[in-house]
Amino acid sequence: MKTKSNLDEMQRGKLLKIEEIGVWLAFWGLLAAVIVQLLLKADLTQVIGEICVFALVSVYLCVASIKNGLWTASIAASRKTNALFSIVPAAAIGLVSAVKAFVISGNPLQAALFIQLVVSMAVVYVACFAALEALRLCHDKKRRELDGGEE
Repeated sequence: MKTKSNLDEMQRGKLLKIEEIGVWLAFWGLLAAVIVQLLLKADLTQVIGEICVFALVSVYLCVASIKNGLWTASIAASRKTNALFSIVPAAAIGLVSAVKAFVISGNPLQAALFIQLVVSMAVVYVACFAALEALRLCHDKKRRELDGGEE
């Protein structure tokens, strides 16, 4: 059921921008809350609700964007950008793990702990790159379908 809108096009555009900013504030705020809670030694069961909501929003944004043939407004979908952007979560995992292990828990720097940290960063990098590449391939396929339908 479609209801009548009391907004003109300019107001509708502003409302969409406000809602967009609100979604991204909630998204990144939720991620920050999970990270802080885990750093403060919260049990996984204490943050499972936040993780579920974060995952749900993440999946929705990915699926809706790909379904509509969208990637981002300012970054082109490419293997190079995926390789570059995969560094961010790997570095974040490394930083959070290092702070938790060495600063909060007070563990001395040991080779085994350092190797574990590097391996976890590598696994996150590969997993993120693989996920982004899979999404890019889906995006490219959908984009070809949408572009082909216009001709």
